[in-house]
Amino acid sequence: MKEDLFALIGGRLEKVCTRDVPAYERDPSKTWIGSSPWHLDLKSFTLTHEREHISTAFSVDPSVLFHTQIVELGPRTLEGRRVQTPTATWFEISNHLYHNPHFRFEFCTSPEKLEHFIAASHWLDGCETVVVTPRSNDKGRDVIAENKWTRILHEAKAYNPNRRVKAEQVRALWGVFSRDKDATCAAITTTADFAPGVHDEFHDLLSNELHLFNGEDFAKHINRITTTISAASLSRRLFSEAGGQISCVQGRVLPKRKQLTFEQFKQLRDG
Repeated sequence: MKEDLFALIGGRLEKVCTRDVPAYERDPSKTWIGSSPWHLDLKSFTLTHEREHISTAFSVDPSVLFHTQIVELGPRTLEGRRVQTPTATWFEISNHLYHNPHFRFEFCTSPEKLEHFIAASHWLDGCETVVVTPRSNDKGRDVIAENKWTRILHEAKAYNPNRRVKAEQVRALWGVFSRDKDATCAAITTTADFAPGVHDEFHDLLSNELHLFNGEDFAKHINRITTTISAASLSRRLFSEAGGQISCVQGRVLPKRKQLTFEQFKQLRDG
């Protein structure tokens, strides 16, 4: 099997190479660093080597979260891999985004993680089926999220602060949307912003069939999801620990301003 090797550089973990090692099993309940033998304690941010049981005492930069698994992916479909559930890492990243919206630029080091993060947000927001498309030949969409009456095509752009999503990129997604007879909505999320004139060009489509989320919109949207979780895809029972209650009329958790933790989410999800 392939195993990642990492180096600690200025408090940040950086992948340096990959090597072949004999196959071994990894505990799925642990938060693993890539395909390395290291796993992360999300409470103390301590790294432990699985085979040598060496625990490190140094403090790891929160960017280490982007070397871990954000979603659990299920079986392959004709369009990609289905999302089964978000992991503890998703909630850790959302918490950092709440306290520091600029944390979103860490996605620039691993654009695929932004795709997975957005896919998990659709799952949490009540979509019944969410698929992450392949990195190559994604046919112009990174995430496909569906309910009975909706089909959302979502593109993710992990851009640094000075890079802008151009009008031709929005046109390209709109073309993909127009050719998909079942699609009801197209969306682009960027960690940065859109080029001048983009919103003016697509003004008539915005808020209906086209949604454009810049970095600030993205951070606010994630905060909304973690404080107002769709009950339909999770459970129909009172969850007082989250500071919320389920409305049988709207089928939503209506919480106080308190973010849902991964532990609370598991209780709600698993009943």
